[in-house]
Amino acid sequence: MASEDKITTLPDDILLTILSLLTFKEAVATSILCRRWRYLWTSHPNLHIRYEDVVLKDDRDDVYLQQSGKVHGDYKDKCIQMVNQVLRGRKGQELLEFCIHYPLLKSSACHIDLWVAFAIAIGVSKLELNFSPFPYLIPISLNNNYLIPLDLFNKAKGIDPYLVQLEHAFSIPAFCLNVQNRFKSLRELILKFVDLTDEHFEAILSNWELEYPRENSLGLPYMQSKDFIFGQFAAHLSRLEYLMMDVGSFEGKQQFNKLPLFSNLKHLSLTCLNSSHGPCGMLRCYHTVVCFVEASPFLHRLELHFHIAPTTNPELRRIAIPPHRYLKEVLVSGFFGNELAKDIILSIFNFATELEKIEITTVCLYDLSKRPFKNWDADIEVVRRCMGQLHQRLPANAQLHFLDDRF
Repeated sequence: MASEDKITTLPDDILLTILSLLTFKEAVATSILCRRWRYLWTSHPNLHIRYEDVVLKDDRDDVYLQQSGKVHGDYKDKCIQMVNQVLRGRKGQELLEFCIHYPLLKSSACHIDLWVAFAIAIGVSKLELNFSPFPYLIPISLNNNYLIPLDLFNKAKGIDPYLVQLEHAFSIPAFCLNVQNRFKSLRELILKFVDLTDEHFEAILSNWELEYPRENSLGLPYMQSKDFIFGQFAAHLSRLEYLMMDVGSFEGKQQFNKLPLFSNLKHLSLTCLNSSHGPCGMLRCYHTVVCFVEASPFLHRLELHFHIAPTTNPELRRIAIPPHRYLKEVLVSGFFGNELAKDIILSIFNFATELEKIEITTVCLYDLSKRPFKNWDADIEVVRRCMGQLHQRLPANAQLHFLDDRF
């Protein structure tokens, strides 16, 4: 006699509570269990669609297809259809988190605009648009980033045309959406490879009825057109405890000459390309480290995340840095063992006089979603040799932890 399926007989609210404990991908997989579960996943409170959910593993691992851009071209429409299908199925139901992790460009703006309008109107607490092409080898142009329409933030009438489109495209009537609530529910906004002007920041902050930064943290994941941080956020910088940013967040080195005193900054996380020149490269990363260490007397933890394999190995010209007594922990991810990365770490050994722990891994941990990216192209012998050299130069009271199991 077949065992009785007691779970399926439970009320919908209990089943939805069970689904909320699963990832979005796991929740979708429950649709094959039986007829009762077929569409239940569409009511999952968190919508997270990632690159891995869209692109088949064999194509993700095919370097030639990624470099040619074929993977992106073939799967972009699939990603858009997937998001649209989920929104059609929700019919205005409550949604707490709306997160898209896929390298979309402004050519897909007609769809993304509706997604953002839906997220605003439904009152999500977390909105994340991560259109970064990294760590995937997808060709990009920095002039093709998506730009959120400013009229979405017009309290008077800006969202109305989008509500009409939502009803037409997804059969979501406006009365199902909490339009009056707008940004009152929003607690976390993460935008990556999304262009924002100063006018956008003003519009977002003026609609956001929260004291910012609420948790004394700030993320600047990609370059902006102006040094807005010393304008809109200037009043908060002295309270800032955690800063996460891409080293290309400013137009040029001259911006760092304006750094104020970060008197409460305890945790600094920087992301850059592995060993390239330019605004996103490791030389800029080193210069950023120098400036922020000098401006952050109580910095406790420093994270450096390098992504994409090194193509060049420029020389590091050391900058004199006064001893820093409060820097105790360092994490370096995306490590290939190249000379430039080693020299940057050795420079940290020199000024971090009270360093207690440094953790190093070839896995890139830079992404805001905490999704690891393994650098399988890293040369095992090169990494081992470099780790040995770092061990020899390690400060007396510090411990070096290599986090990779495969070496």
